[in-house]
Amino acid sequence: MAITAPPTIAGAQKTKFTINRVDTCVLLKVTTLDDAPVHNERVLLILPSGQTRARATDYQGEAFFDRLGLPASTPLYVVLPDVLEAWTSDVVEYTLDQEGKVDVEAVPPADADWRGAMAAHAALNKDEVDKLEKVDPQGDVEARDTAHRRRQRNYRQRDATKYLVRAGPTNTPIERARVTLRIDRLTEEEKFAHVTETFMNNNAWYTSGTLNYDGAENRWFARGGAVCNQLANFFLGYWVNHNNAYTSGATSTDMTRQMENDSGTDYSMANYPYRGFRDVLDGPLDPPPLPEDDQRLMPVRSYSPRTQRDGTRQNLSWVRIRPADLENNVGFWSLRTAWQDALATYNVYSYASQKPGGTLIFDHHGGFLINDPQRGLLTFAADGYKSGGVYSHTPTVVKGLDVIHSAATNRNLHLLVWPIQPLRPGGYAPAGAGAVRYFDDRDMGDVNVRRGQSAIDPEFRQSLSRFVLWDAAPNP
Repeated sequence: MAITAPPTIAGAQKTKFTINRVDTCVLLKVTTLDDAPVHNERVLLILPSGQTRARATDYQGEAFFDRLGLPASTPLYVVLPDVLEAWTSDVVEYTLDQEGKVDVEAVPPADADWRGAMAAHAALNKDEVDKLEKVDPQGDVEARDTAHRRRQRNYRQRDATKYLVRAGPTNTPIERARVTLRIDRLTEEEKFAHVTETFMNNNAWYTSGTLNYDGAENRWFARGGAVCNQLANFFLGYWVNHNNAYTSGATSTDMTRQMENDSGTDYSMANYPYRGFRDVLDGPLDPPPLPEDDQRLMPVRSYSPRTQRDGTRQNLSWVRIRPADLENNVGFWSLRTAWQDALATYNVYSYASQKPGGTLIFDHHGGFLINDPQRGLLTFAADGYKSGGVYSHTPTVVKGLDVIHSAATNRNLHLLVWPIQPLRPGGYAPAGAGAVRYFDDRDMGDVNVRRGQSAIDPEFRQSLSRFVLWDAAPNP
């Protein structure tokens, strides 16, 4: 039987490139947590000179950097500039070996030449890496790399994630040369910190803001601030990686419609199409058991959004909240202790309330309830009001329960709470998300947001975490 030599990088790529078989290269495969290939993703390779090579991954998730002109085993950095992988002041570095394994200790090699040539780039964040001079970019990357905009923006300053790889001979067999980069490190805490810091550092406030996803730039953007429905729609789209322009018309809906409809049906309200988030939420939480003579729980009311295309409805049980219920370990029931096991770390709330002598108004405000193990219950919500056509410009910040406590004290507050299912490592949508196919804007017939085509997978569980750009000067 004749023995066939294994394919080499030079042989496999000869239709694309003219290869010097004694030169060096890097062959990278980028995958999701579930090992799905990530295609059309920008990849930067930092050279010892401080310049970068740019490539886009193909449909197999591979990016091939050839003709490096460097000695074999030269250490090089790989950066994914458009993927949110960390949000920390630390330098995050991993070493990829030839079997695609990640050395989580990430101890840089002691090579003297690396110390002299590459150490200066170790602490660069993704904004800074993207400003390095690019050499030899592929045409498709160069065309879509809108460097004039990207280089002027600083929105990735706390992500310095890099992967250390080594150049290999071009005539190395493919299976030995390929290194695999699995995107799986971002935590929920870091993802939450990124979006909330972006809002707070730019003094976001209560107003009708501009928030959406830019498919051409593969990032979210915001300016001005948001009202409560806008913030809920934007935050959850960012949180579970609905990386496609999400239709600003969705903010015309109420909170319960967004939370009780799923991602895979083209719901509409007042002719505005929108997606829901039912498939990434639990709840709403059942009322806790209370004595029969306790009146803190209002009767179940037939008030709910359309939950199916056929128009079927369901009853939602709103839980009355008294001021003492907001204190931990006060009396026999409190918001935190009674729902301690049911609350997730991150939750959505909507409330109904009434002024003294008025009627109960359902679902007129909402936001996010954070069950922080160190700080207790916190909120992140677009709290504020509009009077005489003027928005209050109330700051949108992470804070305690002051606003909810005031409503419980003065406005007969009732709550609905939906726990958000935990994200998977890397900031991916929950495993149960997308039970039905995700509807993007083209599916929903929205022609007003076609500024670019996203690379989102129809099963958005594979979609990547993206940065948020504050697309304006900070509010005063």
